[in-house]
Amino acid sequence: MGEERWRRSLRNGNGVAVGLLAPFFVMWAFGSSLPLPLRIAAGVCALVSVATAVDAWGAGVVVGSEGVLVRRALQRRRLAWNDLEGFAGERRGYRGDRIVIRAVRRQGRPMPITDQPLGQAQAEELLQDLGKELESHRPRPS
Repeated sequence: MGEERWRRSLRNGNGVAVGLLAPFFVMWAFGSSLPLPLRIAAGVCALVSVATAVDAWGAGVVVGSEGVLVRRALQRRRLAWNDLEGFAGERRGYRGDRIVIRAVRRQGRPMPITDQPLGQAQAEELLQDLGKELESHRPRPS
């Protein structure tokens, strides 16, 4: 990714809220009379819910000199500047005021940058900042 230029947090409450389920799973795993296989499954669910919440808390976009690091809940992906065609926003919601940001790659399907749709102002600002960075890393014609 090279030298970090800037980062933007993309925390969302849905991913973090999954961590609130962990105490219930722990109660089922250790404080119930469920059969052993179900108690083990509840323990695993407790670990997964905590891991998901911690990962969602760190979700964000890190822009560097060599590309973009997308940290979403349970997924990380590095995108080199020369592999990107651009960034696009897809409107969602009843009024169309929520926007999902996608990285448009030269080859392959577009990749979501955000886990959840962002508000219009936040999405437009992120799209503008990412677009400026991409333009500054494109080769100049000689």
